[in-house]
Amino acid sequence: MFIIRNIIYSILALLLIIVSAILVYFDIKLFLIILLSISLVLILFSLIVIRKPTEKEWNDSIKEVWHYTSLQNSQLIKAQDGKVNLKTSRKPLVNISILFRSAIYFFYKEPSIVNKKMNLPFTDASVKVIIEAKDLQRKYVRLRRYDDAIIYLKDYEGPGKIITGEE
Repeated sequence: MFIIRNIIYSILALLLIIVSAILVYFDIKLFLIILLSISLVLILFSLIVIRKPTEKEWNDSIKEVWHYTSLQNSQLIKAQDGKVNLKTSRKPLVNISILFRSAIYFFYKEPSIVNKKMNLPFTDASVKVIIEAKDLQRKYVRLRRYDDAIIYLKDYEGPGKIITGEE
């Protein structure tokens, strides 16, 4: 599924470039209309892929979630008495698929090397924060099945365990 999604996005990007070049040559207004249409299709596609977990998924499949971060960031999220503070990411390019809302990203299954690299491209990700799913407020949870990710639409402050590479 992951490879198919990347191929679809690559084809759409290529089509966008070709169509843009042709339309710029002929008419700017038409170009803007097509660009807006393609953007809306991509947003609708992401809304279909990202959804709330079903009752069965929440109760049976998702027991704990893992947030990966750098050693430097782990010092910022550690709180007293086994609690952690995770702040949502406000980077627009990271949050395109959820319409630019701030969010925290978790995995609910052990990520493959490809999923880890795709979701954490510029992070050393040597620290793993483990949180039990029951500690998350379910109304803020979104599921992205193709890469086993949980998107949490709120800051998290609560019980959690921080595991560094040395442990």
